[in-house]
Amino acid sequence: MKTIRVLIAAEKGDNLKELIDIVSKESDMGLLDSIEEFTHLMKVLTMNPDVIILDQALFPREEIPVVLSKIKKKAHRAGTILLLKRDTDDKALMDALIDGVKGYIKKAEVPKYLTEAIRSVSEGDVWAERRILNKFLTGTPLIQKNIESKLKTIHNPLTKRETELIREVLKGTSNRDIARKYKITEMTVKTHLYRIYKKMKVKSRAQAIAYLIYP
Repeated sequence: MKTIRVLIAAEKGDNLKELIDIVSKESDMGLLDSIEEFTHLMKVLTMNPDVIILDQALFPREEIPVVLSKIKKKAHRAGTILLLKRDTDDKALMDALIDGVKGYIKKAEVPKYLTEAIRSVSEGDVWAERRILNKFLTGTPLIQKNIESKLKTIHNPLTKRETELIREVLKGTSNRDIARKYKITEMTVKTHLYRIYKKMKVKSRAQAIAYLIYP
């Protein structure tokens, strides 16, 4: 079983201790390091983490794009999960996704969702509320451009019907509703999606979305 290499960067205190305790208890996760200052983060990125838990409180919100750009240069394979303050608005969440965050989680939800988020991001998925993800996918011109570009560059091109179905996936449409819309069975939908995912070299809806939205 693969061990997920986790790096935590969070404010000193109970929140950091909670993060360490949660990750340390999971048999499929290994804690590389826990740091309390952003300047130290840049020094430990050479440890090649799979997932970075990044506390938004470590730096001003307007610096998120710069921070993520630096992380990407030094640890390009790592997926970053942003720890959010309670008052983070929808625009800030979508901006964070545009800047390269692979997931976010509110501090109050850490005990319930952190391990699931880590596993999801480590597999190449995007961890975000469906409501935010739908707004992000349909209302962001840059992401629409990325999607169109990726669809055109798939080595084994999608058929017209496959392209229609993957667009439904991006909208969050269920297999049942896709079947109803196109007057086909759910099994046929699953067969189409299996072929689409195989062409994209992904294994799930979430991975397909991540594949299409990031350059």
